[in-house]
Amino acid sequence: MNKAPWRDRTPRAASPSGLDRLAVLAVVAFALRLAYVSSVCGLGHLPGESREYSTVARRLLESGTIASPFTPDEGATAPSCVMPPGYVVLVAGVYRLLGPETFGAILMLQLLNAAATSGAVLFVGRLAGSLAGPIAGWIAAVLIAVHPAVVHCTLFIWDTSLFTLAVALTVWIAHRLAERGAHGRAYLPFGLWLGGLALLNPALTIAYPLLVLWPITKAAGGRRRTIIPCLAAAALGWTLVQIPWTVRNHLHFRELIYVRCGLGMQLWLGTCPEASDAPDMVFDRQFPLRANPHQSRIRELGESAYLRERMQGSLKAIGDDPGRYVRLVALRAVDYWLGTVFTHQARRQGGWPVVSHRAAATCFLLGETLVVVVGSFLWRRWTVEAKWLAACAISFSVIYCLTHVEVRYRTPSEPIIAILVGLMIHQLWAMRGRRRISTAQV
Repeated sequence: MNKAPWRDRTPRAASPSGLDRLAVLAVVAFALRLAYVSSVCGLGHLPGESREYSTVARRLLESGTIASPFTPDEGATAPSCVMPPGYVVLVAGVYRLLGPETFGAILMLQLLNAAATSGAVLFVGRLAGSLAGPIAGWIAAVLIAVHPAVVHCTLFIWDTSLFTLAVALTVWIAHRLAERGAHGRAYLPFGLWLGGLALLNPALTIAYPLLVLWPITKAAGGRRRTIIPCLAAAALGWTLVQIPWTVRNHLHFRELIYVRCGLGMQLWLGTCPEASDAPDMVFDRQFPLRANPHQSRIRELGESAYLRERMQGSLKAIGDDPGRYVRLVALRAVDYWLGTVFTHQARRQGGWPVVSHRAAATCFLLGETLVVVVGSFLWRRWTVEAKWLAACAISFSVIYCLTHVEVRYRTPSEPIIAILVGLMIHQLWAMRGRRRISTAQV
C-alpha cells in the first residue's frame, strides 16, 4: 500500500508562495490584534487588571531591584523572585525609554504583544506544513491568527504573548534539529535558548526533556554514545544561563530557587477553602492584590515568609482531605482542556464563562481538544512528531492542573495544540479521501 502524503518523513521546503501567504496571514493577525485592543480599552491604555509586571518594572527603575508586585501602593524595595526577570527587564527598558505607563510605553508593549503572536503564525504554519503539507500548515496558522485567547492577551503588560511566540520558536528549533540530524555541540545553543526561555517564563520547563530528546533520538537512532553528549550539551547551556539569577536568589533568600518562588501562592489559590466552597471568590479573598488582609500579612511577615506560609497551608489542606484535592485537580483538568471555569466561577453558572470573549475562547479551546481527541481515536498510527508534540502539550498542563488554572494559562501552548489540530484535520481528510477511492474501486 502506498504511504499517504502525511507519512512522508522527508523535510519539505516551504514554497515562496506558501511563505507569502503565511506572511499575509501574519499581517492580518497583527491588524486584528490592534483592532481588538482599540475596541476594548484603546491603544496605549491598560485595562484595570494584571498590572504586576508594570508595578515591578517601575520599582526596578526606582530602586534598581526586582521587588514584590503584591504591595503596589507602597515603595517596596526588598528583593523578590515572584516574577521571572526576563519580561520585567523588557518592560523596565521600555519605561526608561518612553516613561512609566505613558501612552507611548503602553502602545509599544501592546505592539510587541501583537507582533509576537502574529510572528507565531509563521512558525506554526511552517512547522505543521513541513510535517503534513500545506493544508495542515494553513489550518494551524489560521487557528493562531484568530484564536480569541491569543488575541485577548495583546491587551496586557504580561509575558504571555512573547512566551507564546517563544514556545512556537522552541518547537520549530527542535523540529529543525531533528530534521538536520544535529549532534553534540549543536545542542549547546539550544540549551542556552531554553535557559533564557525559563527566565521569561519557566512554565515550559517540564517539557524541556521532551523537546531535547525528540531531535536527539531521531538523529541518534537510540545510540547511547550519541544521546548522552547531546543531553549534556543542552543541560550545560541551560545551566550557564540559570547560574546568575540562581546565585542572586540564593544570596537574598538563602535557598535554591528555580527562577520564581510563587508556587506556594498558586497552590494555595487551588486548595484554599474557597476553591471548593466559593470558587468565584478565590481571588477576592485570597489574592494579595485584591485582598487587603493578605497585603497586611505580607507587610508583617515579609514576602518570602508569607509564601512559605501559603505553601504550608496548601500542604495541610491537601493532607487533611486528599479526596477533595483530587476532585479539584480533576476539575482543573476539565477547565484547562475544555476552557471552562468550574474552579473559579459560581456553581450556579455551570462552569460556562459569562463574559463574551471568555466564552469565545472556551469554544475554541473545546473545539481544539475535541478535534485532537477524536483524531487520536481514528488515527491509529501517529507519526513520531505528533507523539512528541502531544506529550509536550500534556506535560505543559500538569503544573496548572495541580495548582491553579485560568483560561489564559493554556495560551502559550496553543502553538503546539494548533499544530496537532492541523495534523489531525489533515489526517481525517486524507482518510475520507482514501475511503472514497476504495468505494470507487469496488
